[in-house]
Amino acid sequence: MLVLKGDKVRIVQWLQQNFDVELFSANERSFEETLASVEESRAVLLVSDLKVCTETLPVVLVTMNHPDKILERIINEKATDVFEYVERLPRVIFFRVFGDYRTVLKEIQNDFGGRCEQVSSDLIFLSETSGVPVCFTEKSLKHGLAFKEGDLFEEALFIDMPFEELFKRLNNRAFHYFNAGLGSRDWNVMEIRVYDANKQYWLHSRRLRLTLEGLEVSITIGEGWGKDYAHILMPVPVYCIRILTFLDSGMVKRALMGLEYTETGERFVDLDLYFNRKKISWGEIPGGEDVPRSERERPRTALAMAFRKEVMTALDEEERLEIQNIERAILEKLPKKDDE
Repeated sequence: MLVLKGDKVRIVQWLQQNFDVELFSANERSFEETLASVEESRAVLLVSDLKVCTETLPVVLVTMNHPDKILERIINEKATDVFEYVERLPRVIFFRVFGDYRTVLKEIQNDFGGRCEQVSSDLIFLSETSGVPVCFTEKSLKHGLAFKEGDLFEEALFIDMPFEELFKRLNNRAFHYFNAGLGSRDWNVMEIRVYDANKQYWLHSRRLRLTLEGLEVSITIGEGWGKDYAHILMPVPVYCIRILTFLDSGMVKRALMGLEYTETGERFVDLDLYFNRKKISWGEIPGGEDVPRSERERPRTALAMAFRKEVMTALDEEERLEIQNIERAILEKLPKKDDE
């Protein structure tokens, strides 16, 4: 992020003439929520008049250009008559945790030092001499995060180290810190068995992998063909996907139930979950209390559709579109019914 002060109107015009910039309007969103909507790979330009009260929100522009390139052109084109004050704000590291974030914070502090501060919207305006802010969240890092309660935990860690070096060293130890946050919880190995009478296994397995990757809940550690037995001496081919996850079997089963159905409520695949050699039944899954009374006569379908909505809501728009395209491809290959 760059803070650019001077004649606000002239600064915005100069930036629009020299760079591909997008003007962000806060509309009914707060300033923090506006920043949270900016994608990770973009630079944020905060433009305001030099003499302006702190309550006045700056103009927010977003660009794919690196801040160094903008500063370079300001100097080379001698545009300092337009810009009276320029400051590059410190970059922030967001660390996703599950469980006790303070355990992760203490682990990082023991390794790199730093001091704890309360998270607030003023955090992004601190000088780089204050150190690199490391903030903690339990939310997905694929989505924007605002500097507010609900998106971030209340404490951040400020570490006096160059951003690139700190980011690299944290990234190298991320799995260790992640496990520290889990505490006594173990990683679980589970097996998903895919059954499809129409043999669209490649499409179903691809759809399943994309969804699990998008939800960021597991690591696929193996897949391939196996056999199941519908009756004694009657082997049935089944495609098996083994995953490593920190979630319990009930949470994984919820997602799998939702993935058995299309958006129109048609069940087009069976996804059985096995944990410790035990098949997890849908009847063991909590959530029945959420089913409307009018749909209690078909609770499995109603539950599955509610779980499907959970899954699709948690995915990015691009991920949802890709999964829906795969579903359409599967349905197109299904044999037509006699009355169609």
